Amino acid sequence: LFNNHVRHGKTPPETRHSFSIPAEWILTLDPRVKQRIEAETTSEFADKCEIEKKKLDKKLKAQVKAGKMSEVECDARLAQHEDVWKNKTLNEIAKRIERAHLYSFNLPNYRSNLSKSQLEEWDEVFKDADRRNGSSLDDRFAELKDCPHEKALGTLALLNVQNTLEFDIARQYLMGFSLEELEKHDRLAELRKLVESGHIFPRSTLRDLIEPKTDRIKKDDFAGELDIVEKISFAEGEITFRKYPETGMDLLVAEKGDLITSKINLHQGAVAIAKRRFACSTHYQVYKINTTDAHPDYLFHVLRSQQFTELLNEQKNKGIKNEQGAKFLLGFEIPLPLPDTQIRIAKSLTNIAATIASCKVIDRTFQISFPIIDGVKCERLGNAVLETKNGWSPKCDGGDLPVLTLSCLKNGILDLSERKYTDATRKDIDKFFVQEGDFFFSRGNTPELVALAGLASGVSEDIIFPDLLTRVRFDEALILPEYAVVLFNSSLGRDYFGRVPLGASPSMVKVSQPYMEEFPVPLMRDLQQQNEIVAQCKEAVAGVSGLVAVLRHAQDAQKQIMVEIWR
Repeated sequence: LFNNHVRHGKTPPETRHSFSIPAEWILTLDPRVKQRIEAETTSEFADKCEIEKKKLDKKLKAQVKAGKMSEVECDARLAQHEDVWKNKTLNEIAKRIERAHLYSFNLPNYRSNLSKSQLEEWDEVFKDADRRNGSSLDDRFAELKDCPHEKALGTLALLNVQNTLEFDIARQYLMGFSLEELEKHDRLAELRKLVESGHIFPRSTLRDLIEPKTDRIKKDDFAGELDIVEKISFAEGEITFRKYPETGMDLLVAEKGDLITSKINLHQGAVAIAKRRFACSTHYQVYKINTTDAHPDYLFHVLRSQQFTELLNEQKNKGIKNEQGAKFLLGFEIPLPLPDTQIRIAKSLTNIAATIASCKVIDRTFQISFPIIDGVKCERLGNAVLETKNGWSPKCDGGDLPVLTLSCLKNGILDLSERKYTDATRKDIDKFFVQEGDFFFSRGNTPELVALAGLASGVSEDIIFPDLLTRVRFDEALILPEYAVVLFNSSLGRDYFGRVPLGASPSMVKVSQPYMEEFPVPLMRDLQQQNEIVAQCKEAVAGVSGLVAVLRHAQDAQKQIMVEIWR
């Protein structure tokens, strides 16, 4: 291929087993991703700018009042502040867009699944259209986004639907038409049919799959015979019931197998399947499922998928402020494979969800049970402390210098990928760089997580540790850093640091240095036994760390299945 074609600037011919794509396809970032980054970053930095502006305004007004500055100078400083933040915003947008590029070389991902005959049918629709194309994909997307239906053909003609990204942009636009609108535009209707034929699974409107239930129990007729829904969790779609079945409003009744959605938080995944009979307030909507066409578990997973919630949010962002009830929901379409395929997909997703939930529980609750050693005296930890150093938390508005987040402490190690970035500096910045083998503990956190500890390993760059992490250097003739990690993270440490006096905020507690130094340490100076205990605990800790990999694998598998369903 190289000698006969590439070296001569020729595109190799397609065969049954090989094809080529333009390099531009790999290098092009989805304009919708750029748009989202621009919107999110602008909003985030606007909030920060406003906070800083209020502080500056207060300071400058005090200087004006004291006669140290004129009103004109004050206004000029505030205008300068706005300009600085505009530039910061633009710089951060550029950085985030650059980081968002995914240069995948899995070439089939870049080609749409339209067949040769379908591509020919697409081209046939535009046989009379001017298809000259010198504009960028960003420009074509912007033009199409606000394009009236009457002029859409001219803009759609510029998209190359053999490219998966451009096909998806065309699909998103065409799928936004109602059936009534399509009846007015024959050629757009033809394109819509082609787009739908490009999906792995056919689409079906929810109106054909679920039916809203409207029968109510009047509040005066309710005698507390049914449990009442308190909430549906966003993360798992699990129902929590009220402690007492009392109500001040009419109730809907859900039977086993019904679909229940929150009218307020549907777009956040508040969807569940009823496992038994219960009642709910009218802030929820109950639906009877057409089980001939739709399997309840399949519906549950698809309606909670990222792809579907993005469709909901897109509608909400168009200005729809009312509750997300039946009128809002029933017009949406979802991919609907054959019933047997639905069952297979639902089973896989349910098993994956159970794996994810189990891994999260173990990761959240695991702690080392420290062995009870009779007759062993304890010494205060402070006897072995040589030096302590709290970190530094500069403002992280983007930059090149990484700063660890407080979530970096994981199962006795520092996860150096848990970071944000700053462009701040100081004269003594070297004192705040993480060094290989450093021992850290969180001096401030929730009561459950405060004083978790970990060691730094694999440090290959300058990275700052934050203010709420404390570095401790020990006399290693008295205590091994690895043993100190075991102690802090064990049942012994959790019990001791769990009794830290609460401060002003009960959700955030801080460990003072004197309190840390009073921690009673068994086996101080006995390095042999310390080593033995560390070795015993390593296997359990490694097992939990392995579960983190299992969790990531399950989450990736879940995402991949959903991508295939919605493709």
